[in-house]
Amino acid sequence: MIIKNKYIFIIVILFILYGVVCKDVVREINIKNTDYSNLDNIGKKITELSKVGSIRAVFNDETYYIPQNGQNHFTLSHSLTFYSKNGATFNYQTSYISNFVFHFQTDKNIKIVFENIKFTNFFSSQYKNSNMLIIDPSDDSNNFSVEFKNCTFTDTYNSVVQLNVQCIKNNQSSPQISFNNCKFINLEQIIDSRDFYSTKVFQSYDCFNTHFKECYFENNKYIGDSSYGNVVFENCN
Repeated sequence: MIIKNKYIFIIVILFILYGVVCKDVVREINIKNTDYSNLDNIGKKITELSKVGSIRAVFNDETYYIPQNGQNHFTLSHSLTFYSKNGATFNYQTSYISNFVFHFQTDKNIKIVFENIKFTNFFSSQYKNSNMLIIDPSDDSNNFSVEFKNCTFTDTYNSVVQLNVQCIKNNQSSPQISFNNCKFINLEQIIDSRDFYSTKVFQSYDCFNTHFKECYFENNKYIGDSSYGNVVFENCN
């Protein structure tokens, strides 16, 4: 009986250790606007940290001038949050190569969140497929979400969000992109969801869904292009 109880105790301990090891670890990093080394290599830094667990990047200075080095690429293995307590501004310095590009596999159920951040001053006239935030899934599924909470987008030429579509069917009930309590002011276009890969397989026209909830729009030229999904507006003006 003692031996049996001993084995049961060992099994319980192993299950506890397994849960601790396998639990997603959220690491918080604070990024200062004077930390030029981290800003210049923000894509590389977050890519490396994402291999271990989810990342919460905190931006609490007033303004961040996004580097114009064409290296703001994030390859995500876990979820990522960009957060500001006081409403930091991301200034893209009227450059198309300052954009953010997010690469990931959709079977990992990646979630990307931007909270309380202002995006401004992105400009791209000659490169129509170079937009401010590019979401680039690596396969034809769509199990992911990109959420903007209490964000503001102003004074931007070309699209705010580009979604590189390669999807055959919708695999989730929740929207892939959602804007909650956001403001859109003086923009050329907000979303651009098209088949950028020109795939030859049939793609569903109900693949990607975008949801605007309690958002404000002022002096915008287009909402955008959503050839492979639905766009829903809830309590917006």
